[in-house]
Amino acid sequence: MLLADYREREAMFDLAIATVDAGARRDTQIRDAAQTIHGYVLSKRGEWLAAAEAFDIATNDEADYPVSHHYHSIMLAAVGRVDASLAAAIRAREMEPDSQVMNSRLAIAYLWKNDLANARRYFDIANSMGPGAYISQLSYALFLVRDGQLQEAREVVRGAMQVRNMDTSWVDPVFDELNGSMPSDTLNSLLADYAARGAIPPNVLMTFWALAEQPDQVINIARVLVDQPGLVEIELIYLHEFRGLRQHDDFTSL
Repeated sequence: MLLADYREREAMFDLAIATVDAGARRDTQIRDAAQTIHGYVLSKRGEWLAAAEAFDIATNDEADYPVSHHYHSIMLAAVGRVDASLAAAIRAREMEPDSQVMNSRLAIAYLWKNDLANARRYFDIANSMGPGAYISQLSYALFLVRDGQLQEAREVVRGAMQVRNMDTSWVDPVFDELNGSMPSDTLNSLLADYAARGAIPPNVLMTFWALAEQPDQVINIARVLVDQPGLVEIELIYLHEFRGLRQHDDFTSL
């Protein structure tokens, strides 16, 4: 399931489902908890109703597996149910308080709720355990941008790109320009150039276009989500920074 982030996405998802189903046939006691894997894959494929049904089974299993609540939180955020997403993240963290992943997810859930105090609290706990996963680092960087800590955000984004062996040449020019007032023609030109070269990952590019107050550019990337829902974290569109997208004339049809 996790290898899908790195290579042969659909093939890895198919193997994940086949593997967990084989396990459930051997041991029926894990059948309901195994729906966690189904829910994750289905949500990444944009099959929201089926994903919701799978998570409903997994999170009501008597085993009460914390990872089930963790991935359920992500899926709920992707469909705009930020209150329910926070509740699921709180439950996951209660069950596994020493997990960096659970603390990071809870921080992200609070960020989505614009609760910066609690977001900072759980980001600090998660970061004390190490740099964290790619998406956790990017979420923390967005928190830092919102908190006005642009220099710190710059280094976190650079580190996240390095984790994935991605191009970092754009980080300093973009953050140098982000320090100025918005909107910025120079920043827009920079982003357009890097976008044409494919230098910036879609989720990061989408966020910078939002920060640059360019909703037309944001919605152009968002349209990709319709056919490739796993390419960008769809929950981004419900963030405060993406209000321009939500107010766009084309948002309802999107």
